[in-house]
Amino acid sequence: MKFSFFNVILYKNDNPTSHNICQILDDIYNLHTPAQRTLQVDEQNFFSFPRLSTDDDRPQFRYFWIGKFLNERILEANYANDDIAELDGNAYSPTFMAYEEAGHLLMMQNVMQGVNRRVLEKFLNGFLPKDSEDNYEIKVIQQKNSEGLEVINPNTNIMSINIAIKTEYYNHADFFEDNTNDNALAALLNNLYRFSCDNDVPEFDLSFKKKNFRNNIRHTLIDMVRIINTNSNALSKALVRVKLNNGDIKNIDLLGTLNLVKELNVNQNASFDLLKQTLKDNITNNNWIPQTAITYLATHRDLGHARFVDNQDDTEIELVTEPESMYRPINND
Repeated sequence: MKFSFFNVILYKNDNPTSHNICQILDDIYNLHTPAQRTLQVDEQNFFSFPRLSTDDDRPQFRYFWIGKFLNERILEANYANDDIAELDGNAYSPTFMAYEEAGHLLMMQNVMQGVNRRVLEKFLNGFLPKDSEDNYEIKVIQQKNSEGLEVINPNTNIMSINIAIKTEYYNHADFFEDNTNDNALAALLNNLYRFSCDNDVPEFDLSFKKKNFRNNIRHTLIDMVRIINTNSNALSKALVRVKLNNGDIKNIDLLGTLNLVKELNVNQNASFDLLKQTLKDNITNNNWIPQTAITYLATHRDLGHARFVDNQDDTEIELVTEPESMYRPINND
């Protein structure tokens, strides 16, 4: 099971604040009925908030489910026979999440038909007051994977390298930080550039793949990749896929466009309690949360939402009791 990492910030009048998100989650869950915390998003699917759990060992943690009611017709079948029956009740796809207040850090299970960043934003914002003097908005910000080539050591297995270049902007002198013609990679790219210009090719790429060959790609190629200027307008893509000594596969994006994702060894259909306990054990015993996720806001002070630490706000927010888009049973009488 894979998890993505986010930061959750409450904005007040367009300014990020340090407001306690745990308190908002607690109030939504504890002060509303199940129907009141079942909201329709974008006039399409309904989403509900059926589980919330705290942690005595980590009081700043919240574990919760927010799930999607599926509109598709779901049938119940059996591997051993041909019996097919209508599913009793509504088809439902929950997404497991954990939130840690100190770093405003959210960990969200990746579910194909579940909750995503945009849905979570709209769901939570549905409970914020709309008629107060102040304008409140919750923003869920995706964390990017900031790991670079520094994770590669002499024993790292290079799986593949892929570089894509915009022909219009390519200039050898600007593309490499170490401007030398002795670089075999530079010579190869220069030839591809000339060919692309001659044939009106707007973008060209270069790929090196190990696939199933026994020998490893030589690290001299990585040394050449290291001197690429990642700020060059010509660089459209730069991905390096490696296998670390512990067997982990890492996708390194030199442009920083990949989302930060971490694997958790647990069954995709595990119960809420099992998911909570497995995640808790991995955080406690295996330092499961990447350090880059914990310090993301501190190391990205250039991002607007990272300014939340400068805006202390303990204002008590009175949530909407009955959100506009809440589920209302149809009365057939």
